[in-house]
Amino acid sequence: ECTDSKQYGTRTLDGDRFEIEFKNVSFKYPGANQYALENVSIKIENGSHLAVVGRNGSGKTTQLERLGARLTEKLGTNAVYCTREPGDSAPGILCQQFSQKKLALAPETVALLYAADRVEHIAKDLLPRLEAGQTVLCDRYYFSNFAYQTLTSDLEDLLQYNAFARRTLRPDAVVFVDVDPEECARRRAHRGGAAEFYEKTELARQIRTGYQQVFDRLKMEEHILTVDGSGGPDQVEARIWSALQGYFESGVDEEITQP
Repeated sequence: ECTDSKQYGTRTLDGDRFEIEFKNVSFKYPGANQYALENVSIKIENGSHLAVVGRNGSGKTTQLERLGARLTEKLGTNAVYCTREPGDSAPGILCQQFSQKKLALAPETVALLYAADRVEHIAKDLLPRLEAGQTVLCDRYYFSNFAYQTLTSDLEDLLQYNAFARRTLRPDAVVFVDVDPEECARRRAHRGGAAEFYEKTELARQIRTGYQQVFDRLKMEEHILTVDGSGGPDQVEARIWSALQGYFESGVDEEITQP
């Protein structure tokens, strides 16, 4: 059992059974409620939860889809579930309307709606699938909420709003696809479509700074992997796969040559 949260960080997921490899020593025990996040190879018997985050135009959605397809090949049909936030719950729809500039809301209302959508997502979708043994890949999670909403809200308030999510379902790892804001803007322009609220050029660098501040604040509590998102999709996919190497269960540990 690893309890040095100052050095390693911990995560709570009551009732599960874990197999933990700490350097060259293995521990297996039922009913554990904590495990170390750094320098540890973790095998979770009832599914893994991975979040992929980044700014609009970073390619995170493309990379999540590629990772989902690749893991499906390794883990089997129906073993992997890809989802996104905000979702289609009542608060999630309001979040989407705000982002699409179809609805004007006070900043704190927006922050609370994102948190409420996440509660619905966890309770009605994520937890049932994880309990059924699926590996869940989520496009955005509370890290995105923190990075974007710190433009107008205090981070400590946002942590409180998301206390249920962080207490109930912290991801096993979060991949941050880091791309220069100007490159994100070029990709969005090439993609086309109506610009969303958070795609304003003047906000892009503030959001990138927001992610960096959030990760620094949570680095002892979360397993955060920052991946260079520049270059072509194949290059970025290889970097993500390399970063996650050895993380998932059997058959997902092939060697990757990082470009």
